[in-house]
Amino acid sequence: MPAARQRVILAALVLNANRVVPVDNIASFVWDGTPPPSAVATIRTYVMRLRQVLGRAGRARITTRAPGYLIELEEDETDLGRFTAHRKTADTLVQAGRTAEAAEELRRALALWRHDPLMDIPSRTLQDMEVSHLQRLHLQTRIWCVDLDLELQRHAEILPELWQMVREHPLHEGLIGRLMLALFRSGQQPEALDLFQRTRAALIDQLGTEPGSELRAVQRRILCAEDEPPRHRAAIEERPEVHGGPGRPWPGWPTPAQLPQGVADFTARGRETAVLGRLLRGTPPAADPGTTVVINGAAGIGKTALALHAAHSVRGDFADGQVYADLEGSTGNPAQPAEVLTRLLVGLGVPDVAVPRTMVNRTSLFRSLVADRRMLIVLDDAASTAQVRPLIPGSGGSRVIVTSRYRLADLEGVHDVTLDALDEEASLQLLERFAGRSRMDAERPAAHRLVEACAGVRRGV
Repeated sequence: MPAARQRVILAALVLNANRVVPVDNIASFVWDGTPPPSAVATIRTYVMRLRQVLGRAGRARITTRAPGYLIELEEDETDLGRFTAHRKTADTLVQAGRTAEAAEELRRALALWRHDPLMDIPSRTLQDMEVSHLQRLHLQTRIWCVDLDLELQRHAEILPELWQMVREHPLHEGLIGRLMLALFRSGQQPEALDLFQRTRAALIDQLGTEPGSELRAVQRRILCAEDEPPRHRAAIEERPEVHGGPGRPWPGWPTPAQLPQGVADFTARGRETAVLGRLLRGTPPAADPGTTVVINGAAGIGKTALALHAAHSVRGDFADGQVYADLEGSTGNPAQPAEVLTRLLVGLGVPDVAVPRTMVNRTSLFRSLVADRRMLIVLDDAASTAQVRPLIPGSGGSRVIVTSRYRLADLEGVHDVTLDALDEEASLQLLERFAGRSRMDAERPAAHRLVEACAGVRRGV
């Protein structure tokens, strides 16, 4: 068991090479979200043993850096690093008009992919966090390579690979559209049109929806014998396997309004409220698209109260809806990301029967549904970055508020709002909201003692 857990730690560090992985996240990976009280000390021992196993050359790579550990690696020292480097080179070649060389570069990248990522790493939490991203990246790279080959008029050559990809993703309309084009341009118009009809029947039977506008456009082009070279990476807009397409909601799409009731008579936290308002509304200083704000602080400090107060104050800026999820991070049994995604998808109008079975497809569908909308997403009581990352939109103008007892320092592109205990004046104001001015005036010494005993913590408010 220690050796297996050392593999988990090494995998977490390598996947986040040259970035600090907090101890709290490592503990979540090693014990799948339920670390023991001795987790920090045990991880320290595992890291020490891992350094010994790696020998002198490897030992120096793993450094202790608050709030966790970091492994230093060059880009060409891992398959993932080389995979990313080949993609970057391909992009540069495409910009220079060297399409054939770019396609070869992508094939070199894909040749590094042999099996499912982390298949021998015994951590469901780490797999949920990382594998879906890697599989999505792999599929995007395969599709990109197909697009370049279509641009190079290699229609017949790529038919076997396209058929295999469609078998792996039978309702992926982007792939099906590409296969239809390749069949048509290879002189197989009947087969292309038959594929459309079979796909339409499957979509109606399994999901109760018609093909999207992009796939129907391909059918019309084939029926009219029109033939245009596909655009780079966009012959058909890539779409998730069970969605109606970017910018097109699921039939019967509701506008979610899931925010719990805010705290009555909210007081204090004026500075933090102003900061949150600027970030969430995107007014100067403007936040980048997809801004995520993490409100962190000790238990009972008022994180949820502030998050809901801020969310209600800006909800009018998010006409596409407000989404809320309790991640139960402080309960000792945090909600699994796959479970939370199911709740979010159903709240967004996806029928229960159409929620994808796999984590990667749930994440893809959620991000696709949110991508072209401006939504406010509140993720309350997060346990770790691993729990939160699959719930963050990949693009678009949505805003995310996360509350957590931890800083989640390795969550990309976040704005931290750290809450300290209320000072005496703010604590007295809060108490007055509940006790009333007359009683506060009558029992001022007792009020001061009560505020001192609470130490600025608003637990239960």
